[in-house]
Amino acid sequence: MIYDSNDIPASAVTVSDNPAPKQNISDLADLKYSSISVKTPKSTLYNFVAIDIETTGLSASKNEIIEVSAIRFRNGRAVEKFLTFTYPKRGIQPDALSVNRITESMVSGSPIFPCIAASLEDFIGNDNIVGHNLEFDLKFLYKYGVNFLKQKRRYYDTLKIAPKVLKRPKKKWDQDLESY
Repeated sequence: MIYDSNDIPASAVTVSDNPAPKQNISDLADLKYSSISVKTPKSTLYNFVAIDIETTGLSASKNEIIEVSAIRFRNGRAVEKFLTFTYPKRGIQPDALSVNRITESMVSGSPIFPCIAASLEDFIGNDNIVGHNLEFDLKFLYKYGVNFLKQKRRYYDTLKIAPKVLKRPKKKWDQDLESY
């Protein structure tokens, strides 16, 4: 099912006066990612929060979050979204702008991420977390104050799962082209 994000009710993003403290990324070293297979019952996968972030770069220790999106799924349907820009203290470099197309004017007036970390943590609750290249996103989220380790949950990284679950096309020799 394809969703128009305007059709999904928005969760209020609460801005705290007390920014969440930074956390040590090394705490995530033992984090285990769950896998699925074609035999996994789909009913076990229908309730989760899908997360995606945009950042000013690739290093959680040097760069910042500038947008966070999360969508809650119940019984396989999107039921609520959490979406906000956040202001980076160090600005947005041209190389980041070329990747995510987020400009300084788009984040102007937005809260810094640590001030909305608790709100995102509340939104996630005890749900399982799904994301593409999830390890990258979790490092930034954890570093800047979202402590998702307080709850027991599963983590599904679609970047790691997709090659295992999706069938590869069968190569067939084309005699006319003399190639597969």
